[in-house]
Amino acid sequence: MQKRIYLTIVIFFLGGLLLGMALHKIPSYIPIVYLLVSAVTMAVYFLDKYKAKTGRWRTPEEVLHLLEITCGWPGAMLAQMLFHHKNKKISYQIVFWVMMIINCGLLFWYIKYRV
Repeated sequence: MQKRIYLTIVIFFLGGLLLGMALHKIPSYIPIVYLLVSAVTMAVYFLDKYKAKTGRWRTPEEVLHLLEITCGWPGAMLAQMLFHHKNKKISYQIVFWVMMIINCGLLFWYIKYRV
């Protein structure tokens, strides 16, 4: 169930960005930034999961949250879904959702007042 919800959120968000770009409501660089930062975020999640399994030095949670708030939350959400990483730790999830909400709020503020 959680996988479907996460996938639906990401698809609707990225689809909305692409639609907004196509309708000239948002600059074309915004979806590109989200896709690039999300790809980097997914890679960092994957590496952190690998390090967790092999007992190696881990990526600090602050770094993951920084990536999430700087447009990487869609990638983080997909990574949590695909790699089963950080998706059961409640304290992490609370901060993750706060980062996502802050990022979306800043995006909508930017679209409304800057474009």
